[in-house]
Amino acid sequence: MAELIRFTTEDGGEILVTAPEAEPGLVDAGAGAVISDATVTFEQALERVRHVSTAALRKLRKMPIGPDEITVQMGIVLSAEAGAIIAKSSVEGNLSIELTWRRPDPSDPETTENR
Repeated sequence: MAELIRFTTEDGGEILVTAPEAEPGLVDAGAGAVISDATVTFEQALERVRHVSTAALRKLRKMPIGPDEITVQMGIVLSAEAGAIIAKSSVEGNLSIELTWRRPDPSDPETTENR
């Protein structure tokens, strides 16, 4: 039996997402599906993801020798009660950050001597 969460959108639409295991408050909606109504809109749930992403980028950009590229990846779970939360994983991390430098480090004599 499918377990789903129904999120409304700010424009009145609906989005169904697969519920995480053991999601409280699921009710039988008939036709083989169990649906729980989210307590926040889809946009409100994603706003939390935006705050986490912005905070990570803001901090990483303040590095003494900042990278040329920053990639932040995170797994999220949409929950009826909590909205969007960072997913937990027993195999690997739920937040991956990749930093890339393409220019030489000006404080490293080995990278600046030949230029």
